[in-house]
Formats: sequence, structure tokens, C-alpha cells
Amino acid sequence: MSLLEAKIEAQKILLHSRKSAVFVGFFAILSKLFFLFALGVSLYSLKILPTLTHFWENIYFKIGFYILFSLAGVLSMLLYALTDFSEKRWFYENTRAVTSAAAFFKPPQMRHIFKIGFLFWLRQLLRTGCFLLYLAPFLLGSVGLYYALRTADVPIRLLYITLGALVCILPICLFYGFAAVQRYAFCDGLLAEDPTLSTVEVLRLSRTLAKASACSFARFKLHFALWQVTCVLILPLFYVLPYYRQSTACAVKTAIDKNHLSAEPQKPIVFLLPARVTA
Repeated sequence: MSLLEAKIEAQKILLHSRKSAVFVGFFAILSKLFFLFALGVSLYSLKILPTLTHFWENIYFKIGFYILFSLAGVLSMLLYALTDFSEKRWFYENTRAVTSAAAFFKPPQMRHIFKIGFLFWLRQLLRTGCFLLYLAPFLLGSVGLYYALRTADVPIRLLYITLGALVCILPICLFYGFAAVQRYAFCDGLLAEDPTLSTVEVLRLSRTLAKASACSFARFKLHFALWQVTCVLILPLFYVLPYYRQSTACAVKTAIDKNHLSAEPQKPIVFLLPARVTA
């Protein structure tokens, strides 16, 4: 199945499950916004606590409030990660058969919860670092030009040449940086297939899948950019969001099924055994 076929397959799937897909997509968005708000409140509370001097007369109040808001922030981050995984797991499972919206609320096993949360935020950190690494030529060039303009008179021709070069390399850096972060786009699908995979195995398998499809997968996602922009004027969001999520899930499912990746090395099969000599 090509990426174009993944879109067609997503349309066929949504013919039978659009209401559930819309509910899951919008409920996940609202839940993640709420958890982000809770995280922001927790961080802001930790920031302003030192200014509330009337609380510091009792050391136990001070320790208690720091522990309370720290735990609230960690819990918000964990719930955000679990919501994101549940949403992607639902659309991934919907590629196999029509899935009810109630399956979105099926919690993962207790021993997998912290692994999902740790993998999610580790992946965000790796994505950010990888994207900034590819964006480094543009950033370094911009910083160099800024300091050159402040410290010396730059010839106007050299200025135009530098600005033109920066404008030319920016789209290249953005695209290949976006393509590079797609090496982590298969993690949720791999966990949905086999929740027992370790964090290292999931990252390794996802990078292996992305070796042959990172650029094409990036182009596949960029094709939805115009769709998402037109949500404001033409297309309603409840149509575009499930279509994007389901198409991405179909593409991930196709890549995983095509490669048949397994975390365990294949054991050799012995066809010939030495004959037993009998007296």
C-alpha cells in the first residue's frame, strides 16, 4: 500500500466510523489542552511560591506546597502522554476493524504506563534536538549576520547575497529537519502492536522503519498542511482531523506490516539433524 493508497483506505474506514473518530479526535485535543493548562498552572505556582512570604513561617507548609505542585506537574505530563498514546492507538486499531469510541478509554497495563510517559517525553526531546540540529546552518548564519551588522558596516551587495542564501537554505533545513524527526513517528504504532517492547527497542525499530520512508512520510504529512489551513475558511475541522489521524495510522500500519519487524532476533531453523547411530 502506497501513501496515496493509505489516504484512500482511511476514507473507506471513516465511512463506517466517522462519528467515533470525530469524538476521539476532539476529546483527545480538549484533554491535552486541559493537561497543558494544568502543567502551566503547576509551573507558575512553583515560580511564585518563593514570593509568598507568609507561607514560609512554617517549613512544613513550604515543603508540602513544593511537593504538591511538583507532583501535579508530573501527573499532568504523564496524563498528556497517555492521552496522546490512547488517541494514536485508537486510530491504529481502527485500521484493522471498526473500533468503538469506548476503546479510547481502555487504560494500558500498569507496568506500561510510566514507559509510555517516559518514551513520549524522551521522543519530544529527541525530536527537538534533531530538528534544531538540521536548522543549525540557518540559525548560525542568522546570528553571524546579526553580529556582523552590529559590529561593522556590511556592503549592501554582501548583505543581499547573505540574506538570499539564508532564505534559500531555510526551506531545505525545515524540510530535512521535519523528515529527520519522522524516525520517531512509528513509536506509538509499535507500542500498540507489542506493549512489551522496551523503550530502546521501540526507538531502534522506529528508526529502522524510517530509513526508507522518512522523506516520503514527511511529504505525506505536509500534504495535509493546506487541508489544515483551509479549516478556517472552507473545510470543517471535524472532517480534516479524523482524516489526517486515520491516514497517518494507515501509513504507519502499512510500514510496520511491510517490514515485519520484531524485537527478538530470529532463531536459526535446523532442517537436518545428524542421524543417531544404533548398534
